[in-house]
Amino acid sequence: MIRQPEVFRPLRELLIEGVHAGRVICPRSPAHTDESVLAKEETWLELDQLAHDLSPGVRFLTAGEIENNEIRAAARELLGKNPEELWREAFTADPNTSTEPTIEIFGTEVTVRPVLLPTDAARAEVIHEKEKETALTDAYREVRERFSFQEICEANLHALLGWKLSPLASTSRFLALLRRRESEFAQEQTRGENHLRPGSALSKLYAVHQRAIFITELVRELPELRSRDADFFQSRELKTLPSLMLQAYLRAGLEVTAGRRAKPGDAYDVVHLTHGLSRCDLVTADRGMVEMVRAHNLLPTGAALFESCDVDGLIAAIRERLDL
Repeated sequence: MIRQPEVFRPLRELLIEGVHAGRVICPRSPAHTDESVLAKEETWLELDQLAHDLSPGVRFLTAGEIENNEIRAAARELLGKNPEELWREAFTADPNTSTEPTIEIFGTEVTVRPVLLPTDAARAEVIHEKEKETALTDAYREVRERFSFQEICEANLHALLGWKLSPLASTSRFLALLRRRESEFAQEQTRGENHLRPGSALSKLYAVHQRAIFITELVRELPELRSRDADFFQSRELKTLPSLMLQAYLRAGLEVTAGRRAKPGDAYDVVHLTHGLSRCDLVTADRGMVEMVRAHNLLPTGAALFESCDVDGLIAAIRERLDL
């Protein structure tokens, strides 16, 4: 919409009209927000304003937050606890009732929001994440030569669950990982390296600590889970979590695509699609990702997926859903 304003103008106007009428919401996506930090300042400001205009107070939580919330909901379901409001799993505010907070200035209601330009640290983190993706091409080729799509899906899901639930699933293995990360951090300190750089030993240690904190809080809330950890790890409730299942299957789709080279934006595309396909009616992605989703039949019931450049298709779908 920013690069080709005239092409996307009809779509943009329709979306903004729907937002003002309280019938359309385009939640802010952390994956899109992260990638946009690499844009020039003028472009970033335009993207930020557009996201603000289309997302009236609603933002997706981070991938980690959504996954933790889904795991907690699955544990509650397994143990027969009352479910909580579904929107809380994925959003910062209820999409059905949210409006941007306002204040009154001289008798006029206005929206006030801080606009903080991307920092060098934020840009470095995104570049680091993209560089990690491009190194996966050889791994993709090896995997697709040895395993089927379904086998890779199951392995990916098992790995995700193993990491997310590591303190509960295998305490001894988790403690060994914790000690290794602590040792790496001590070595980093000895070498006098920058702890705040992307991929530092401190960041890896922090990730392990966050896992421990989440599982500790989960077991404190649901103490029965401690005696049913094996049941939980193998449960339908856990293995059908939308964020983890879609993430595992989308990544498998990339891995088995013949001749495909890993791209810097793959991880962000997977997160964007995972959240969009599991929570939104209409989702957009680039042509390669759309073709991959369709080729492996990964489109959930009720969601529609479009190429980002399919302006006419998106307009028609929005009008159909709004009965225009």
